[in-house]
Amino acid sequence: MSANAASQTSRILFGLLGTGAAGLLIGAFGQFWPAFAVDAATFFVSFALVSRIRAVTRVEGTEASSKGRPGVIFGQLREGIVLMLKTRMLLGTLVAAAVTMLGIGAVNVLIVPLIVNDLKVPLTWFGGIELAQTSAMIISGSMIAVLATRFSPTRIISLTLIVIGLAIAFISTIGSIWQLVPILFVVGFAVTPMQASISTVIQTSTEDRMRGRVGAALSTLISTSSLISMGLAGVLAEAIGVRNVFIVGGAITILAGLGAAVIYRGYTSNSEPQADTVQGQIALPQ
Repeated sequence: MSANAASQTSRILFGLLGTGAAGLLIGAFGQFWPAFAVDAATFFVSFALVSRIRAVTRVEGTEASSKGRPGVIFGQLREGIVLMLKTRMLLGTLVAAAVTMLGIGAVNVLIVPLIVNDLKVPLTWFGGIELAQTSAMIISGSMIAVLATRFSPTRIISLTLIVIGLAIAFISTIGSIWQLVPILFVVGFAVTPMQASISTVIQTSTEDRMRGRVGAALSTLISTSSLISMGLAGVLAEAIGVRNVFIVGGAITILAGLGAAVIYRGYTSNSEPQADTVQGQIALPQ
């Protein structure tokens, strides 16, 4: 849990530093290309670091020889989805993440029209809004070790989703930008523990051989759910209004938290045996 929290916090922190660095580069050179050049160089640095990792692999000969083929890739993806549906801990995590994105996807699209068109504030306010949410994510990341001593990862997932859902629904009532800042601070404060807990549940509920496939399946389903929600955002906003979409999105997120809590109830990450029968059926992650 602590390692996942450190991973989430470092990602957020360095993303914030990268944003600031881009502004400094553009300001210093008066052009955009230096920022893109440095950005591209960082990928080569990441490649160099990852290439030095020596992981012990245990891949069967027939599987290794067909590795990378489209049929194998989709087969492994399907295997990950089947395992998630058959393993209660993983199913609860799937409900929590995918259903949440079904509600939040539209919110991510409509937050800009809400701020610009409804609240009538300039785009420069987005810096302050981003700061509020990002700072909360960093603060909560440093507190995850304390939260982990009092709550299980499954409980953290359920509770944080309910908090996020309530906050999103409450956005529909705001009348000024100053009311939005503390709400997004609350959302940011809940996001890092939720993401770290989801990663922990996936890691502790899946054996090594299946972990990558389950992660890929979860990422695929989350992305699909988010795309559906974003695609419907404009239609929903036109039909019921932008603010009402936030109410719907918040309600969906709350239902995701409650649904996950029901599925998780009575189970811990190590209380359910692995679904070994799934592995033999086929010889199938934002």
